[in-house]
Amino acid sequence: MGKGTGLGLATVYGAVRHNGGHIEVHSELDKGSMFKIYLPAATGVPAAAPRPPLASAVQARRASILLVEDDDAVRGFASSALKRFGHQIHAFANGEDALTALSSLTPTPELLITDGIMPGMNGRALAEQVAARLPGIRVLFVSGYPQDAIAEGTSKVGSEFLAKPYSVEQLARRASEVLAGTKHAKAV
Repeated sequence: MGKGTGLGLATVYGAVRHNGGHIEVHSELDKGSMFKIYLPAATGVPAAAPRPPLASAVQARRASILLVEDDDAVRGFASSALKRFGHQIHAFANGEDALTALSSLTPTPELLITDGIMPGMNGRALAEQVAARLPGIRVLFVSGYPQDAIAEGTSKVGSEFLAKPYSVEQLARRASEVLAGTKHAKAV
């Protein structure tokens, strides 16, 4: 309570700017803050584009996935989304717990999906430690922050990235691509 990573505001800001809008902030000491979000007016009614069935949109092999995400809601969403595609999910709220349990996970994870910026151990440090214990594991970083913020410093792990917020289909597709071995996906 009273603490946070600031990820919510960064995500909202990114989504608003991406859609051509802006945010006005008014803040008063001991009174709080008010955020006004302005988006361009929609013109007309968009035509409903036919969407392929979700299952056929992502051709994924089933895998054991280590999911590390500090936000309970995002972790639950990602876990349930990946389970829809037949993956076995080992979900943890932080890197320390994931590392403690790593040797007992069965089947052994083939893919690590980790939030890039978390309290305590960040995603990059976690990925390096997991890769040291499980050579060849593939890594997918997710974050509401720009990819550059995640990639700072040198690393021995790949740099596959998925920006938050993401949809079920986007997460499943990126997991499938990384598992298939697209460039930079495999830890070295």
